[in-house]
Amino acid sequence: MTGLQSLAFYTLIDWFTPCAQAENYSQADAGWLLFLYQAIAIIANLGCMVALKRLRDARLTAVIASGARFCGVLGLLLPELAALWLIIAGLGVGASLVLCLSLFNSRARNPYQASQLSGMAQRVGYALAAMGLLLFGVLHDLSGDWTLPLALLALLSLVLMGLAPGR
Repeated sequence: MTGLQSLAFYTLIDWFTPCAQAENYSQADAGWLLFLYQAIAIIANLGCMVALKRLRDARLTAVIASGARFCGVLGLLLPELAALWLIIAGLGVGASLVLCLSLFNSRARNPYQASQLSGMAQRVGYALAAMGLLLFGVLHDLSGDWTLPLALLALLSLVLMGLAPGR
């Protein structure tokens, strides 16, 4: 789950600007939209921390965050509403990061086990995210546009949404 969350976040960070420029956004406008995405993700981080303190069961929060990420990424196939889709995706990826990190403590019996779980999940997760960034670019090169890579990223977000109730 950490890998799919990281893949979605970093893929949009890395590839949104050229994707937006292909849809006639200026580099400056694409940069501002990317800033909006990251700012919303930070706000979602903070909001999710508050929500997790109040809720005993984080599964509904995980489903909502995963659904937001899915809708936001899928919506980017309609680039004229990029700001809306990036806000929605930012809410999803921001909340998902906090949820993933909170799982290490909630699933471990002691601090040592939590650190071991965290280390393993982050190593595997960031490796998956790095490979995903490369795959996104390769799919763009092979297909000649951004539809296939965005559709695959949305599909992976849908997979994570299916895994969310088990969190």
